[in-house]
Amino acid sequence: MNRDVSMKRNCMGKIGLAAVGVLAAAAIADNPISSYHYLADPGAAADDTYFYVITDSDDPAAYNANGYNIKALYGFRTKDMKNWTDFGIIYDARKVDGIGDIWASGIAVNPNDHRLYIVFPDGGGGGIGLIGADSIAGPWTNPVSGNKKLINNWGGGISDCDGIGWCFDPAIFFDDDGQGYFTFGGGSSDQRPANNNNNDIFNIYKLNKDMKGFDVSTKTHLKIGGPKAMEASYIHKYKGNYYLSYSTADLRIAYGMSKNPMGPYEYKGIFMGNPNIGGQNINANNNKPNSRATGTLPTMTAVSRTVTMASKRFLPTTARRIRRPHTTAA
Repeated sequence: MNRDVSMKRNCMGKIGLAAVGVLAAAAIADNPISSYHYLADPGAAADDTYFYVITDSDDPAAYNANGYNIKALYGFRTKDMKNWTDFGIIYDARKVDGIGDIWASGIAVNPNDHRLYIVFPDGGGGGIGLIGADSIAGPWTNPVSGNKKLINNWGGGISDCDGIGWCFDPAIFFDDDGQGYFTFGGGSSDQRPANNNNNDIFNIYKLNKDMKGFDVSTKTHLKIGGPKAMEASYIHKYKGNYYLSYSTADLRIAYGMSKNPMGPYEYKGIFMGNPNIGGQNINANNNKPNSRATGTLPTMTAVSRTVTMASKRFLPTTARRIRRPHTTAA
């Protein structure tokens, strides 16, 4: 196996990300991946050459902020998981008409056209957008016909949020045959409740092969048992099995398995407990893939986080449980 192919398989099978509220280390050749500003909500993808990470940023938040003010996505890539190229802001909502805040987003490499695609939430839960680029540096453009969003509760989208309480936390997944999918969802509503052993807060759709939209008729509710869900659906594939992971209301990450990316998924258990690092809990937005946020230091705002790395391995005897090493502060 050549090194580049090994990079793709090993990174996506073993590496997790963490959004950790501690001061950044001095060198970028180690954890965290950025040493000069606060980042959060990482998403990751790999091709045969690079491992890519996108994040949003806590930088714009005022020192005394008590909420989020997140307007842009940042891009990074690496070949060795230690030395990172920082591309700065790769997509800025302040420069795009019709988009509000940009929070936790998902990224994937399309094996058909070898382009990168990002799904992002428009504002605090109003819809889901799609952008694509030939490289992590961009330029990133909307491939959807009519420059529409994929999902928008207030018009301008191919479809609406389908009664889901929080229309955000999207993820994107491409299967081996190149078929693309996207998921989103969170919260709880009368139409789409989240309850122990009965969660119905996530949707999945098949993307068109030309990436210009999706077929609304493919809409599927990703129902799953297990603990009450909160947000952050994420799908990946390992040895022929599809895994749906999500963040629970009690701040753990649960998962189910299926033989079909559209489900149904059978609940299997918890693969990441609540680490309670630095006096705080998992930020349940951060499950793309396997990420954590911890408490802040006195010199930071209430919403200041940064991104670091943690290794996660499938046990060799089974694909049903995942070993979780401890994450240490940078």
